[in-house]
Amino acid sequence: MSDDQDLRRYIRLLRDQWRLAAGIIVVCVLVAVAVALAQPDRYRSSAKVLYAPAQSPALTQTNQDPGRAVATLSGLAATQDVLRRAARKLGVTTAKLRDATQANSTINGDIIEISASAPAAQAAAAYANAVARALVAVRTDAASAPAVAAARGVEVLQREDGELLALFMDKWDLRSLQQRNPELTLEPLVAAQL
Repeated sequence: MSDDQDLRRYIRLLRDQWRLAAGIIVVCVLVAVAVALAQPDRYRSSAKVLYAPAQSPALTQTNQDPGRAVATLSGLAATQDVLRRAARKLGVTTAKLRDATQANSTINGDIIEISASAPAAQAAAAYANAVARALVAVRTDAASAPAVAAARGVEVLQREDGELLALFMDKWDLRSLQQRNPELTLEPLVAAQL
């Protein structure tokens, strides 16, 4: 009985106060529309990069986990060096590019996704593509590392597992070094930009 009385009381209250309830709903909808219209447009774009497993016998002896290598590349895409290279090509600050981009990889996948957001669609696409292009990383070995590190614009990094990675300013510097020194071990980590 008390449930029926409560229900009748709520219905009567709603019937008496319907104007107030409708006014609150209208005000909430208007505020939501105003907030949505006040938000700046944001566009998202992404570039996908395919990881290339080691093919060289000298490099495959390290028993490397492909998931870890993809995670390393994903982390490299967010480093100051890679972002600085991409920002220089775009004519923006490194901080702006860092705030606008992120790199992700899947646990069992060989693809790194570099995504970017910007107020214009063209800018978002340019940011993502520039970071993907700046991610020119290759595997090298201990015998080749000194010659690779001595090349212009190259940084050689060593992972915790001992694998040596060389970061190049762009693919042209990499190709130039490969042509001048074909004996060096320079195996791409990135197979293609998808």
